Amino acid sequence: MQQKRLTGRKKTRITALKRQPFSGYLIALDTIVLFMNGTKRYILTAVDTVSKIAFARMYTTKSSACAADFLRRFFYLQNGSFLNSLHDNGLNFTKGLSKLVPT
Repeated sequence: MQQKRLTGRKKTRITALKRQPFSGYLIALDTIVLFMNGTKRYILTAVDTVSKIAFARMYTTKSSACAADFLRRFFYLQNGSFLNSLHDNGLNFTKGLSKLVPT
């Protein structure tokens, strides 16, 4: 068990990332849960940490398809480029990013 942990891949931490002063270098992603009249709504948000461009959109489900749609729209708003994303490792953004970027 310990041998498996020693040979595993180390996570890249955001503290190891050198900030660059151009738009689209680092975007911060998050999901806000909102309860309205007995229904649940999810607000997906993205903020470019350099240019401070913010984008938000409300969805009825918290699925990877909604996250992929949201990221496609934000990608278009950013003129088709962003390099790094900062998120809380939620499955909706992880799968959404993998759908957006071809392997």
